[in-house]
Amino acid sequence: MLSLNNRKRCISIGIILITILNISSPTNIYSTNRIKIQLQRSENYSHTPSPRTLCLILTSPKYFPTRTKAVHETWGPRGDRHFFITEYPENDMTSDQFNIKNQISISPVKNITLGYDHLTQKSKLAFLFAYENYFNNFD
Repeated sequence: MLSLNNRKRCISIGIILITILNISSPTNIYSTNRIKIQLQRSENYSHTPSPRTLCLILTSPKYFPTRTKAVHETWGPRGDRHFFITEYPENDMTSDQFNIKNQISISPVKNITLGYDHLTQKSKLAFLFAYENYFNNFD
């Protein structure tokens, strides 16, 4: 008589073997020769305008000199418009942060709670800002 551990091992080996046999067996149950797929182009999409994009980028004033500036100078302008969503503690900003703030497009979203723990609120306010101001201008 097999012990309990040996029975479990035999059952596991059996399941693995059945799985291997099923995977390695041919899967030509349905003939693909009978299925004919015809792709048709009903419209020419080459003349449609590309979608207009509005990028809302969440950031913090401490990242203005590094991340925010890099995004603004690289991929940010590839969209039709981009805004940085950030809190407004202007009295706590350094002079470098304040100078960069004047160079980039910061959305005028107010009442954002400071801190990383409030990203959901920041995101919701950003989408509300975009909806209220740019709903018909972007796709």
